[in-house]
Amino acid sequence: MRPPLPPADHGSLFETLDLASASASAGAIPEQASPAAGASPAAGAAGPEAGWPALVLPSGPGMQNPHNTVHGGVLLCGSDLAVALADPDGPPHTTSIRISFLRPGDGNHPVTFTTRAVHRGRSLAVYEVSAGGPAGRPYTVATVIREH
Repeated sequence: MRPPLPPADHGSLFETLDLASASASAGAIPEQASPAAGASPAAGAAGPEAGWPALVLPSGPGMQNPHNTVHGGVLLCGSDLAVALADPDGPPHTTSIRISFLRPGDGNHPVTFTTRAVHRGRSLAVYEVSAGGPAGRPYTVATVIREH
């Protein structure tokens, strides 16, 4: 019989990924972009300059598969984490993630996740998360559903 694993040290993970500063800079996410933000949800604008909070995961061997592309599991988990950081007061439980892999992610560059609230109700919230690299083209688009 294996001995039990020690409790996970998420603090070191947050420090390594610098998630504390990402969370602090993200602020509250808008349900829809306002004209003053210079972007519309249909346009797929991304990044802090468009008023969207962003999570940036650094590149590294732990994020890549043998083909030097970002592992799909990293993109999926990053999408869920981006929602949790962007809307800490939103529903706490992720109940569904649907992700579309559009193109391979370049494993040599950080991945930026941008989040947009599609719907925020009393018990359910729906978010759209886009993950991409420095070229501005998305690697994935995910729909994340969170509930109370």
